[in-house]
Amino acid sequence: MLALIIAALTMIYPLIWMVVSSFRPSEMIFRQPGLVFDNFTLDNYTHGWTALNNSFDVFLINSAVIEMLSPGITISVPSAKVTIPVTSVVRK
Repeated sequence: MLALIIAALTMIYPLIWMVVSSFRPSEMIFRQPGLVFDNFTLDNYTHGWTALNNSFDVFLINSAVIEMLSPGITISVPSAKVTIPVTSVVRK
């Protein structure tokens, strides 16, 4: 049981470190390793939202449109009548 807890903590630590580091100033991420930090900032998120040529809003809207259209496409495509000539394979 102890080995599972140690393995779980070893695997989850990089994820926790990544989240904590996202709230640090960029120049302090590798200077002060660990989970405790002094300066709290949201600058990394504002920079990430506007860093590309297109705003992140465009990608967010594209994902939402695809998500809304996917169920309809998934239901309609298999229900279309498609005949596939497989008789030569079956009658061998």
